[in-house]
Amino acid sequence: MTEREARRLQEEWRLSKAVQDALGKPAPASHVRAMLEYADSTSDEQAARDYVMLREAFESGQMRLAAHQITARVAKAIEAAAVETPEERRHAVAVRWHEIHAPQPSIPAPTAAPDKAPRGPRPREGTDPLVGAVRAAEQALERLNVVLMDKSAAMQRPDVDAEHLQERLRKVGRILAKVTVPSHVMEDGTRG
Repeated sequence: MTEREARRLQEEWRLSKAVQDALGKPAPASHVRAMLEYADSTSDEQAARDYVMLREAFESGQMRLAAHQITARVAKAIEAAAVETPEERRHAVAVRWHEIHAPQPSIPAPTAAPDKAPRGPRPREGTDPLVGAVRAAEQALERLNVVLMDKSAAMQRPDVDAEHLQERLRKVGRILAKVTVPSHVMEDGTRG
């Protein structure tokens, strides 16, 4: 084992311990490894707290948190922190993390098959009104992700209201899951 590998194992162990202390149980090793770069940019304790918040957000949304989703968020948080001093960098990374840490199942796995990519030209903004509607839905999802993490609002929300809002969100999700985007079909049956 090289010295570098040994040092990385120590860092992984320290972060794993901090996460276990904050979470109350061990986290998957892949999750801890995915958070290492974030911990390097902030601290083990900050990374552990933020991991717990992310995991709780996914669990409350009844979604499974995967290592590639953590890696994507870490990369986004770190790229936003191009500041000079370590203290400013730690702060910038943590702030960016909190902006993006809520569940976003739209972040694809890095190993997604290339044949599943959309084919053909992308629709232009000015010509297809559906493009604007999809963008509005994406922005609404981003806003929803941010407000779901507002702990002070959650503390003031009665259980009855939370259940009602949860059911409304699920209804919207079920409706969106059934949406089929129509395309132009030519007279001979081919798509145009």
